[in-house]
Amino acid sequence: MNANHIPIYNKDSFIGMVSTYQDITKIQKLEGQIRQKLSRRGLVGKYTFDDIRTTNARMITQKAIAKLYAASDSAVLIQGESGTGKELFASSIHAASGYASGPYVTVNCAAIPENRLESELFGYAPGAFTGALREGKQGLFELALNGTIFLDEIGEMPKSLQSRLLRVLQEKEVMRIGDSRIIPINCRIISATNRNLEELVRKGEFREDLFYRLNPLTIKIPPLRERGDDVVMLFTYFLAEAGVPENSGAMRVLVREWRDYLMKYTWPGNIRELQNFCSRVFLLDSAARERPEVRELLSQILREMPDTAAGMETLHLEPNLPLKEAMEEAEIQYIDRTLERNDGNTSVTAEKLGISRTTLWRRRGAGR
Repeated sequence: MNANHIPIYNKDSFIGMVSTYQDITKIQKLEGQIRQKLSRRGLVGKYTFDDIRTTNARMITQKAIAKLYAASDSAVLIQGESGTGKELFASSIHAASGYASGPYVTVNCAAIPENRLESELFGYAPGAFTGALREGKQGLFELALNGTIFLDEIGEMPKSLQSRLLRVLQEKEVMRIGDSRIIPINCRIISATNRNLEELVRKGEFREDLFYRLNPLTIKIPPLRERGDDVVMLFTYFLAEAGVPENSGAMRVLVREWRDYLMKYTWPGNIRELQNFCSRVFLLDSAARERPEVRELLSQILREMPDTAAGMETLHLEPNLPLKEAMEEAEIQYIDRTLERNDGNTSVTAEKLGISRTTLWRRRGAGR
């Protein structure tokens, strides 16, 4: 039972008490109904910190920092390339925070047209503009009351709306379009971007005062190419999710076949690209067990991956080299990498580089 006691005084004399009692199961039922309504509207977080899988030291550190940030009420800015898992971090912070029982509202600032973004964020009064709903509309900040609002792709927010967002952060209140009524709000603000906000501030494309309001707490997620064995670990995890038993012989074979290529490839699309790649491997590998000719498609993927990775080749040069020497060294390294990917075949390598075999040997020999 939930008991609530209110004392009654006549002037300074205590004369009694009003006690109310409520069955806890009814309260739990009401809470469940509220959560179901939020879930149906999509206003719940999907992930917790357990969903962030990593063995990488930098990622483990960022995860630990995020857990500390969850206990704070301050705004959080999450920085990282597309596909690195910014949504996972935002949802996890919400789930571990004091706002977890409230709604979790996600806004993609790049996906909503500029002429609609203002009304989506702040709402509007009845008849505020042509095409507006007769009864008006709540803004997303109002929907996030006592919860969290996640502003994804904040770097894409139009300059014209940045001043309004700044006021919301400063005053903790919003005013609907076409209305004069001030509505107080209480929600945690988490934002994310794959752009360099400091650079945008220098260029005058992003308000400096808004930038400092958004990032009292910052998380920087490293790209997948800098996370070492996380690639193989996530490859195993996504295949297991697709249906390959985790400790089975089939899993060991797939990991053995793909390990070298998984580690060489630079994964410009990060975890999202790896997840899509795993779906393709699982589909073709499953089909190949019944139809051997499909195995050629797997081999084709195997041949294509190094070519894709070559477009983002990483070269290692000594600092402070004169420009001419740096260019020569870069050329030699690039030729050597291309030779490796073509199993030392000079004819194929020369063709891919657009030079003759004689030129290939001369340029390699010049740097030896």
